[in-house]
Amino acid sequence: MRPFQDGRSSSSYQILGRAGKGVYDPIRRRLLLMGTGASDGSGQNSGFGAYQYNTLAIFDEVTNAWSALRAFRDPGEGTGARAIGHIYDGNAIDVAGRRLYKPKFGDDGESYIYVYDLDSGAMRAGIPRSPGTTQQNWASLEFIPTRGAAGRLWFAAYASSDALRIWEYDVAGGTWSLIVANAAFGVHGGVDPGGGPMMSYSARANGGAGGVLVGHRGGAWIANVVGTPTLTAIALPPSGPIDIAVSGVVRDPVGSGWLRFAGGSTVHRWNGSAWVAVATTGTGPGGDFAVYPLDEYGAVYIVHTSNIAANPTVGRVFKA
Repeated sequence: MRPFQDGRSSSSYQILGRAGKGVYDPIRRRLLLMGTGASDGSGQNSGFGAYQYNTLAIFDEVTNAWSALRAFRDPGEGTGARAIGHIYDGNAIDVAGRRLYKPKFGDDGESYIYVYDLDSGAMRAGIPRSPGTTQQNWASLEFIPTRGAAGRLWFAAYASSDALRIWEYDVAGGTWSLIVANAAFGVHGGVDPGGGPMMSYSARANGGAGGVLVGHRGGAWIANVVGTPTLTAIALPPSGPIDIAVSGVVRDPVGSGWLRFAGGSTVHRWNGSAWVAVATTGTGPGGDFAVYPLDEYGAVYIVHTSNIAANPTVGRVFKA
């Protein structure tokens, strides 16, 4: 069965809904991506031949084989739980702490972040979502290993006023705090212009101090991760916005900047002062795809719906 298939029939849906980043575990040498594609309208994904709950697609580099953990849910979820909902930009990894994180989709009263144990393969108790976020489907998650005693999660989402903010979750302390308010994004910069935010952490940014690229359809910023986060505005890529509907953004696996991908379009690299065209993906049209940064190989792995339709076990590799 296809690893990205979330339906019981061979022609059913894929979990590559919208765009976002997958993650790579260099310890066990695996690619991982949580998501869900089809829905019956209630969000439970029990209609249209789909699996209820969720799918985690895994590629094991050691065995050179794909597998999938299907129909998983949080230990505290009941049988009527809604599905995870698309991939968006929510997959985040804590390599040292051996955890994979992924937010749930929407405003269903069960809004929290899934926690997957990278070693045991078990679902751990989820993390309650940050307070004050109602536009939780248009959201992004990233893990910052250098903040706090055990690292911290950054959650970028819109408040009820559509004001983009960033909340931080202290993994060791188990508490949320608002670290970037709407005003920090500048005039109109934090207002949802019709597309969801994306984030990508790079340990090599800001001279090795680390940084996070934050963007949506209306703008892009770089946030420092040392001390109190502040935002520095940068230009949007010439190839289009940083938006979960059409693009994928990951750290440059060989440099201190970031790469912006889109289906079939030119890849652009942020080199610290400008976006520079570097290649064409050739992955086909559309925004339903995921990009995995592979620092160990100086490459980015791309899985796109046009690839898996022809050969469901083969993606494309972009050499940075």
